[in-house]
Amino acid sequence: MEYLLNGEMVSVHYINETDQFFYLRKDVVDMILSKFHGKIRHHLYERRMVNEKLPDTVPTVKDCFVQKEKDVFYVATPKPS
Repeated sequence: MEYLLNGEMVSVHYINETDQFFYLRKDVVDMILSKFHGKIRHHLYERRMVNEKLPDTVPTVKDCFVQKEKDVFYVATPKPS
């Protein structure tokens, strides 16, 4: 999978044994988001539990169970005038 813009390669795609990665140049992403008045949503989710005695070198953990969610949005960076 590859994308060209005005004859120039603007993407790269990597595949390994367990994952696939697709990268698109930031200026191209910004151009698309600006054109369509869009934004990219990142949904962050963290869940962890500490249920064993930690070594003395590790700071004390107040909550043995933590579950957090947050949405973070990326909006196109305006071009300098």
